[in-house]
Amino acid sequence: MKECLLSWYGITDFKASLGIEKSGPLLGAILSTHYTEIQLLGYTNNAAESYSDEVFDSELASLNRNDTAEANNFVYKWANTQPAHHHFIKWLQNKVAENTKSITIGFTPVKLRKLNDTEGIYAAAVRLLESIAENSNKEDIYVTLFLSPGTPVMAFCWAMAALKFPQFRKRLIASPDPRKGPENIGLPQEWMEWYGKQMPLEHRNGKYFDMIFHLYGDQRIPTYLGLKQFNCKSHVFITSAGYHAVDIMKQFVKEDIELLELNVDAYNPKDVQDKLLKFIEEKDGVQNQKIGFNLTGGTKLMYAGSLNVCRQLGGIPFYFNTRDKKVIFLNDFSSKPIVKIEKVEFFIKLNGNGLSIGDSRGRMLQQADMISLTNYLWKRRAIINDIAGEIKKRYFKLLKPFVKEEITVFTDNNRNSYIKIKDRQYVFEDASQFKVYLTGGWFEEYVYNNLKNLVKTKKITDLHHSLKISYETNNATTLEKFLGLTKSENNQLYQELDVVFTDGNRLYVIECKSGRAEVEHIMKLENIVRYYGGLEGKGILLYINKVDNPIVVKKAAESKNVRVFDGDNIISKIEEFVGLYD
Repeated sequence: MKECLLSWYGITDFKASLGIEKSGPLLGAILSTHYTEIQLLGYTNNAAESYSDEVFDSELASLNRNDTAEANNFVYKWANTQPAHHHFIKWLQNKVAENTKSITIGFTPVKLRKLNDTEGIYAAAVRLLESIAENSNKEDIYVTLFLSPGTPVMAFCWAMAALKFPQFRKRLIASPDPRKGPENIGLPQEWMEWYGKQMPLEHRNGKYFDMIFHLYGDQRIPTYLGLKQFNCKSHVFITSAGYHAVDIMKQFVKEDIELLELNVDAYNPKDVQDKLLKFIEEKDGVQNQKIGFNLTGGTKLMYAGSLNVCRQLGGIPFYFNTRDKKVIFLNDFSSKPIVKIEKVEFFIKLNGNGLSIGDSRGRMLQQADMISLTNYLWKRRAIINDIAGEIKKRYFKLLKPFVKEEITVFTDNNRNSYIKIKDRQYVFEDASQFKVYLTGGWFEEYVYNNLKNLVKTKKITDLHHSLKISYETNNATTLEKFLGLTKSENNQLYQELDVVFTDGNRLYVIECKSGRAEVEHIMKLENIVRYYGGLEGKGILLYINKVDNPIVVKKAAESKNVRVFDGDNIISKIEEFVGLYD
């Protein structure tokens, strides 16, 4: 990457080249960090055009530097002349070479009407920046504008010129203390907001950062979006101890992406600020990079401490508004669409470490037979509860057929199970799957099959049926009651989701109920959706029978993330519900 320092050079720098001062701000800035190119501007006095290098060299050779008056007279005579420029650039090149730095140094003399010719100074700064823009790829250059050398007007004009070139990755620096290295300088926020409105959106906020700091807490989706939204090689998660952010987020990035964790007191903004500043001070090169701050997650006090550091660094703060599907840049309130989360598994894996995901059931019949049977059972759902109740009571003891109107169910001596409807017979080789299917699994199949059209029309991007999420028992005991986890025969805790899908923006979880409606169903699904889908996750409770329990109806109306549907048109109701968030 091309790293370019732009600056005027001033009287103190000139004195340093003469040996009158120990060092000047310009040389100090060059030696303090890495640059590949230096471009300097030098005020040139129009009245001194006749001055020659020979006379300059002769008078310099006889100069008594210990005589303050003589030294000052020499500086006053020769400053801002062509011989002085030649001498200074040669001296600077030698000093850089002595420090084993390989840097290209360019110089442009600037003639002004007077020393503080604002128009002339601003025009010179803009011309230099335009020259760099014409000869460089903006993605591969980082520009540093050094404000200390020269007059206050020159510093002011650098700042104004910087606003004219928002496409550059850049920073402003100054040296308020000659004993220390330069510091980053931020422009007043009001200037940034005002000028930002004049610029095209694509210039204001690029798609890249050198480093992004993320507020990391219980809601992990904003952090995932921050990883995917921007081209960035280094990410730092600001979090509390125990969240293991790197362990969870590393599964979503390539191996060459740097992931770091910074533990802070989430309820102490000063602790957040101080630890961030210390991290930045100790991390080489951070102050010279384009920094982003993902302020979406974490606590409000983490937000306050991080925003303060962001302003000090001249970073770009942003916030993921998942409700409106936009990332908002808080420096100028511009926005762009959020990247999509295409897969259901990404939502799930964000909320656990070491969990596994798979389908809990295999196919019970050939696909065409299953769809045909399931669609028929939906039409005859009014009698299915009676059949399901008989199967629950008798299970493997259906050697004597059970008949309900035109539907007959039974098992044979080989433990094959059968459903016979009129003259058509369906065979289940696994009796346990037969029981699961007729006691409610068919309803899940019906919903799943009829939602496939939404995948074809791209209204949803990923769809699963009977998704099984298995946990390591020692990591999930606190979730067992909250999520309603089930314990298997080998004591493994798992969660089974009837139907789950995403439209690329939100996670939708559907629970299918063939029995009576209960308030606990809503409460459990609320927890599941919030845990796996975040603040914008949505749950859908489907009932075969009409929901007429007034307590359940009231609870459903009050729920912010769960909807309850019953009746004939449940598929169209789901489609309408998903369409609300297009």
